[in-house]
Amino acid sequence: MKNILLVSTVLFALMFMSCNDGKKSELGHNEAEGVSKTEAAGEEGHDDEEGHSEEEGVVELTKQQAETIGLEMKPLEERNLGNNIKVTGTLELFPQDKANISPFVGGNVSSIKVVPGDNVSKGQVLAYIEHPDIIAMQQDYQEKNDELVFLKQDFERKQTLYDKGVSSGKEFQMAQSKFRSTTSSVNGLRSQLRLLGINPDKVAEGQIYSAVPITTPISGYVDEVMISLGDYVAQQSKMFSISDNSKIYVNFKVYEKDIKQIKKGQQIYFSTASRPDELL
Repeated sequence: MKNILLVSTVLFALMFMSCNDGKKSELGHNEAEGVSKTEAAGEEGHDDEEGHSEEEGVVELTKQQAETIGLEMKPLEERNLGNNIKVTGTLELFPQDKANISPFVGGNVSSIKVVPGDNVSKGQVLAYIEHPDIIAMQQDYQEKNDELVFLKQDFERKQTLYDKGVSSGKEFQMAQSKFRSTTSSVNGLRSQLRLLGINPDKVAEGQIYSAVPITTPISGYVDEVMISLGDYVAQQSKMFSISDNSKIYVNFKVYEKDIKQIKKGQQIYFSTASRPDELL
């Protein structure tokens, strides 16, 4: 019985030692693997750092990526990198290059010779107006002009008589006063007829014009026509608008802080609202 118990104890001790050796061996094997993996990871990380160091600051793009972002390759060229000043402004005309045309006397529109957009020259007829007052003015001029011829002769005759002491001074002064007054009236009517575009010499010869021309004082383009046939146009009422765009200029508004950067002779580029992508 004692012998059996002794054998069992020895066998159990041998089995326990065998298990402990196996665990140590497996643990040692795992530790060895751990060291090996750590060393491998260290070597791999070192390789990555070397690779990153070699490509730092370099970006590579494929052809498709370059096309997507709109990348363009151009040769080097010289450019002015000065500061640009952005301002706003308006296109304007000088006062003498635009005209609003009105009649000197009221009348009815009998004819219109132009349309918007037409190119016209200085003195060109744009329309005709007619009115009884225009005819009456010419008749008044004819009568005053004929009267002036008679008064001139009477004044010269009485002046001769006065110089010879035959005529009284009172008669001479009355003749002189009537002659000067009528001369002034005739000259005034002649000026009015000229403003209307009527030749006073032709009227003095007996010709009467039923309509007067409306002319343009400048060359340019017809911007607006504000009348129609048969319309009554009062004195100084706007009939046409003419502008000479050949002398147009740009009026820019510059901020006070930018004025010091503006110099004579600098190049200016601008675009209009109708053509924002076109630099002029």
